[in-house]
Amino acid sequence: MRDELEEYVHRVLGSAEVSADRSWEHGEACVLEVRDAGGTSWYAKRHRQEKAYHRELSAYHSWVPVLGGRAPWLRASDDALRALVMSVVPGSVAADTLASGEEVGVHEQAGALLRRFHDAESPEPWPGYPQRVAELLEQWIARGGDLIDEAQRTFAREEVRRLVELPEPMRVPCHRDYTPRNWLVDGEGTVRVIDFGHARKDVWVNDLNRMYFAEWRGRPDLRDAFLSGYGRSLAEEDHAVLRGAAVLGAVSSIVWAREHHDPHFEAHHRDVLARLRQEATG
Repeated sequence: MRDELEEYVHRVLGSAEVSADRSWEHGEACVLEVRDAGGTSWYAKRHRQEKAYHRELSAYHSWVPVLGGRAPWLRASDDALRALVMSVVPGSVAADTLASGEEVGVHEQAGALLRRFHDAESPEPWPGYPQRVAELLEQWIARGGDLIDEAQRTFAREEVRRLVELPEPMRVPCHRDYTPRNWLVDGEGTVRVIDFGHARKDVWVNDLNRMYFAEWRGRPDLRDAFLSGYGRSLAEEDHAVLRGAAVLGAVSSIVWAREHHDPHFEAHHRDVLARLRQEATG
């Protein structure tokens, strides 16, 4: 994947050199930081899966521009290669650099940016949402085989079945991997958002899913700051939709992590599933 991506970079930028390989170990995308002849840095990304490429390309065309300078902009794309060239925005990964005193302000900014992203298109009804979640759950259960035991399957199915009792949800443009590892913070404390490879329309609370069971665990101050920036609190039905989405997310992530040999990711989502079961039983 890398050789063809480098060739594409030269076609787009002319003379350029690779500064660093930023690819994830799971191999779903090759990501290179490159520098052109004028000294400007860019990111070049080649997706392994066509679906992921088109998700990110669509996000950059339709939704990312509402963030202005708080996100990268798209320089070029190639459908045949599933490749993108994007600008580099300043800052360091928030998950790696935040001091405790800075976290609240960063979460508030991140909440405000997410609201802008969600508002990039008007919300639309999602009448088949409960059935869609149930279908996806069954697909991941079947795909995982004995990775998900019978008690976990029963719990997950019961939790997802409760979604049919809720009002019809709305779907909006969602990032779907919205965590501090995809926020950059510069020296002045300004937050920017990166990595739109999972973006698609979804229920808004699914963009809270990862933080709810990680960064916000035991930190209601971070949750409250984020929601204050977002401009909306979590109603009872929002919590119910979040739980259904979290169950599906945990099951699918356990299976995906095993397939991609990521034991840390698998362990985290097994913990999420266990906590959800514990909360359900009081």
